[in-house]
Amino acid sequence: MKVLVTGAEGFIGKYVCKALEDSKIEFCRGTRDNMNMADAEGMTRFLKQNRVSHIIHLAAFADNTDGKKLFDSNIAGWYRLLSAAKKSGVKYITFGGTNNVYGEGWQKRIPEDAPCSPAYDNEYALTKYIGELMIEDMLADSEIKYSVMRISDVYGPHQKHGNLIKAIVRAVKENDVIKLYGEGRRTRDYIYVTDVADGMVFATVNELEGVYNLSTGVGTSVKELVELAIKISNGRCVLETVAVDKEDMSAIVLDSEKLRQAGFKAEITLEKGLCACIKE
Repeated sequence: MKVLVTGAEGFIGKYVCKALEDSKIEFCRGTRDNMNMADAEGMTRFLKQNRVSHIIHLAAFADNTDGKKLFDSNIAGWYRLLSAAKKSGVKYITFGGTNNVYGEGWQKRIPEDAPCSPAYDNEYALTKYIGELMIEDMLADSEIKYSVMRISDVYGPHQKHGNLIKAIVRAVKENDVIKLYGEGRRTRDYIYVTDVADGMVFATVNELEGVYNLSTGVGTSVKELVELAIKISNGRCVLETVAVDKEDMSAIVLDSEKLRQAGFKAEITLEKGLCACIKE
């Protein structure tokens, strides 16, 4: 077994490589320097030369302001990688998906068989959903097995995205004011990055098949998140409430039972994860 991690230099990718290394699983890193996702033939050679049997696919462009790059990376590049995998003896692929494919407006935990309806203005989510459809379609006539891991809101040290938790961590580090806009009812399912990495490796090693929610299954509102941060700061941070005309009251909380039944459960609590971010 040899695993290729695409997006190995990304936020999640670095932790996946660390998890593979800790588990003494042979792997290679796919980066912009050694894998050109615009070159299907080059990727085919790379996979064969490195004797890749399993792929954890995390390489993706996430900026909704550039539709061309989203298409080139998340759709066209993914198509080429799947084509290369079919020619190269790859046996299994784990696809790093997103909870954003479900859209918003949910009032209960979202199971994997819920209808997908990415928000109209979230082109990233749309490209990731198309990526899911592509893997199902393109591998239907092959012997390659695969899983789609729909990851909930991931956070951890040194993340580039996720402005809310980054802002809260900065405020706690600097004993600054933490602002709460409106009632803070927006609710998300936050999962620590090492749990995501461990979940991706678990799916790959055990060759799970189908769609799975990689999440904690626990919803936390912005208000609860802010209150937790103030608790962690031992009261050094002060809460400031800011009135807003229209508040985001959406909730996206994933049902993680299917993955638990398969044998994996996220272990890092939000408090423990926040503390780890603050210490970095």
